[in-house]
Amino acid sequence: MASGVYCIKNKVSGKVYVGESIDIRRRWDSHRADLEKGDHYNEILRSAWLKYGQDAFEWLIIEECDRHLLREREAHWMREMSATDRKKGYNIRTIS
Repeated sequence: MASGVYCIKNKVSGKVYVGESIDIRRRWDSHRADLEKGDHYNEILRSAWLKYGQDAFEWLIIEECDRHLLREREAHWMREMSATDRKKGYNIRTIS
């Protein structure tokens, strides 16, 4: 699986969680496992998962990029998608 920036999108509310990984598929599996166990570190995303159910979420690759650009591109997409705005996203903190 490629490295890059991904999005977990709530199809009902439209809210997004943006992240980056050197192996997106493996990171998605980790998120999904933690959410299914009710043990995800992001309490806002965890609450939404419990409220809406897993079928309400879609997993999207936003951009594939080299490892050395991951943090920069994640910050860009978090800003672009307003991922830290509670009305639009689930991200807890910004990346600079």
